[in-house]
Amino acid sequence: MPSITNPTELRTAIVFALIYGLVLLLSAWLHDRAGAVGLYGVALVSGLTDVDAITLSSLRLFGIGSLAAHPAVLAIGLAFLANIAFKLGLTAAAGGKDMLRRCAPGLLVTAGGAIAGLAAFA
Repeated sequence: MPSITNPTELRTAIVFALIYGLVLLLSAWLHDRAGAVGLYGVALVSGLTDVDAITLSSLRLFGIGSLAAHPAVLAIGLAFLANIAFKLGLTAAAGGKDMLRRCAPGLLVTAGGAIAGLAAFA
């Protein structure tokens, strides 16, 4: 049996705070240096494992007026799609073809919905 730990432990909160701080710093810096393209790069990389940090970072930059609505939504959408792609790859690697065949339809429909939403927003 896997050990169950308290998800509200201080260590978990500190790790998330460090990741969020790093993503916020990189997002702001790359947005200043490379514009929206820099933010999209951070979104794709950070979205591979977690969408929360780039979502909060993009919304923070939008809230203080450093980022327009369109790039913020696109960055969050790209992170979401990168996360789905990572999950598909992880499912294939860990579970094989049978597991991928079972999980892919739901993930692909979700990705399709996200793409449709991003296309409607554009």
